[in-house]
This record gives sequence, structure tokens and C-alpha cells, in this order.
Amino acid sequence: MKVTKLAAIGAVMGMCVLGGCAGADVGAGETAPTGEVLGTATSALSNGSVQWINGTYTNCVNKTGNWSARVSGAAPMDNAALSVVQNDNTCVLTVTGIYADQAYAATPSIVLGTSYAVTPSFFGTGAAQFTANAKLDSNQFAADFQISLVYGDISTTPTNHVVNSAYATVQASTVATYVTAPNYSINVSGLQFQLDALKIITSVGGTATLADGSVLGSQYAIDMGTLPANPTYAQVQLAYTVALLTQKPISGANPVVNGSQFNVVGLSLLGGATQVRTLIVQRSVAGVAAYQLFRITFQS
Repeated sequence: MKVTKLAAIGAVMGMCVLGGCAGADVGAGETAPTGEVLGTATSALSNGSVQWINGTYTNCVNKTGNWSARVSGAAPMDNAALSVVQNDNTCVLTVTGIYADQAYAATPSIVLGTSYAVTPSFFGTGAAQFTANAKLDSNQFAADFQISLVYGDISTTPTNHVVNSAYATVQASTVATYVTAPNYSINVSGLQFQLDALKIITSVGGTATLADGSVLGSQYAIDMGTLPANPTYAQVQLAYTVALLTQKPISGANPVVNGSQFNVVGLSLLGGATQVRTLIVQRSVAGVAAYQLFRITFQS
């Protein structure tokens, strides 16, 4: 039996803080989004690659159509910089996409409230797909406000807006922060299994032990051999979701996984065959998950 530790599948939290830094994306009386990106992500969509967030206004005073809020870089954004008329508490902001190396549309769009949506939205397609969630710190717009964006992954000529002098506006800047995946190590020496004469696995006993690292997970599940050697974020998320029978919460230090949970009894190792199981350790923020994977191979 051997174990391979796969690369952690990361999750990134972005924080779009709407407050006062002057910039070139908006006209007189308003402020452009500015900020910095902190940390790195072991993923195709890295923490530093998100340049701005796109969205729409609904029922907003003196505001219609689309907006953009900068996260990083200085490239021209798709739309005029986000701002809201002060005290316009009927205004509804909706996130429709993220621009990084390319545009990633939200499915579905995220209507911003003061809590994260119950279910995160998907962005992009195929191997580039990831999930994200977002919320406001306040929807009263009495003062500068903040958008918090959480996005998960496995592990690129400014339109000026002229402010009507009759209105005061709240203003924008941005910052992004990395949220790390769990970083356990694993010891499988405590696992034992037996074969009969036909090399059928007849029993599995003992435990595999996860040794705590600096970042702990909240729960784990076991994939029964469906994941490829280098899975995408979407594949891992699906495998974790369908592994309902093996999902377990993690509590306490150095959690253990019972051998029976790997569900290999009755399977054959005849002719050099192997049975592969992937232990998926999950950490979740606002419904967006980061994963650490351990690929465990049962062989004779």
C-alpha cells in the first residue's frame, strides 16, 4: 500500500473595499478602485490575476446599467467604476462576472446582500471553472462600503463617470487576501488488509492518521476511485459532493480515518491490479471550499 500526497487545491478570498482612494477610472467627485493583492494561490486562477469585478445596478438613484470594481492592475475596466449615491438604500448591486486573464461570467449572478448566498455561483467553464460567493458589509450606503468576494480554485480606454453635483457618492478601493487549503500530513502504517488465495481483499483494519499542520480542515470524504491523478477543482468538488456516505466532520487534533471507510473489501488485486482511494480533506469559507488530497493505493 502506498500513499501519494497531491497538491492542495486552493481557495482565495477577495475583499473589495469601497472607500476613498482617488484614481483615473471615474470622473470628478468620485473615486476609482485601487488596492493591492496579497499572497499567492497554487491554481490556474491565481490570487493576483483577478483584475476587476463586473456587475449591474438595479433600482439605483442616478445609476443604471453595468459597473466594474477594480481588484488589481491598471488595465481599462469593462465599465465605469462602481459608486452608489449616498443613502440610496433601495439600490441593488449584482455581481455578473470576474475579469482575470479573461472574462469569467457568473452562473447564476450574485445579488449582493449582507450575507453570502446560500449556494456559491460557478464562474467560467471546463478546467478553468471555479466557484465564488460575495456579500456587502452594508446595503444602506450611508458611508463607504465593502464587498467581500470569496473564490475557490484547484491547487489577466477607462469609461469615465461624471457625478451629478446634486448627489454625494460613496467611493471605492480594493484588497485581496489568500485563504489557504488544509496542510495535514498522513501516516498509513496503521492500516492493515488481508487477501485470500485469489487475491481478493477479505478484511481491512486499523486507521490512517492525519497529523495536524498549521491549517486544519473542517471535514473529509473518500472518493472511491473516480478521480484522475491530477483532477480539476470541479472534479474534486463533484467527487466530494457525491461521497455522502464517507463525509465526516473533523474534530480534535490528529484525526483518524478507519480502514473500513475505504470500502475495498471484496475487491481484487489479482494480476497486479490495484485499488485507489482519494482522501479529500475540505476547508470551507462562505460555502466556497479548499481541498487537500491524499491518493492511497492498495496493492499486493
